[in-house]
Amino acid sequence: MILAGKNILLLGATGVFGTALTNEFINRGANVYAVASNSSKAGAIQSAVALRLFADLEDQQSIKNLTDYANQSLDIDAVVVASGVVGFGTAVNTTSVDASRLMQINHLGPAQVVAALLPKLLQKPESFVASITGIVAEKTFAGMTAYCASKSAHSAWLQAIRQENKTKGLKVFEFRPGHTETGLAGRAIFGTAPNFPAGLDPQVAAAKMAAAIDADQEVLDSASF
Repeated sequence: MILAGKNILLLGATGVFGTALTNEFINRGANVYAVASNSSKAGAIQSAVALRLFADLEDQQSIKNLTDYANQSLDIDAVVVASGVVGFGTAVNTTSVDASRLMQINHLGPAQVVAALLPKLLQKPESFVASITGIVAEKTFAGMTAYCASKSAHSAWLQAIRQENKTKGLKVFEFRPGHTETGLAGRAIFGTAPNFPAGLDPQVAAAKMAAAIDADQEVLDSASF
């Protein structure tokens, strides 16, 4: 898979991972349609991107607005999901509202975007979907019950769409890095993060993800980081 010349819709473009991946893709010759969670954040996206967009993954109409526009007005070869939030708590002390927010932002919202754009992607001879799930797709952790569930759900969904489209030319990439110094744990939407050890360098991790796409390595497990 050659990234040069690809038009990539990237969710979560203002996050640390999103910014690092944007840089990697641009450096490899791709065009990035950068998606932020709201219009204010979209304005802060670096000028090197091809287009700034926004979509609130908790808002069905906002998601539809993005996918309708992309289907009607953009030439897209790929969708990359770098968006996501975290929350901390056991099953007993995590509310259904908090668990639902994690599931919506980490899985259901991105899945809705990808599903709406799949017919368009399948018209291209070499298209792909890529998403960051993390080490929690391989190993569960106490005190992160809802987060593990949301990322594991997304991992299973990625595997399923890979099977559904394996004869249609679509590549589906999944990246499972361990704890990375993105600052996400300090911005948890609920609960308090434990004391994590020093994590991965996000720019190094992003470079490995981009290299995996170039090499057609569809699953980059935690040990590969």
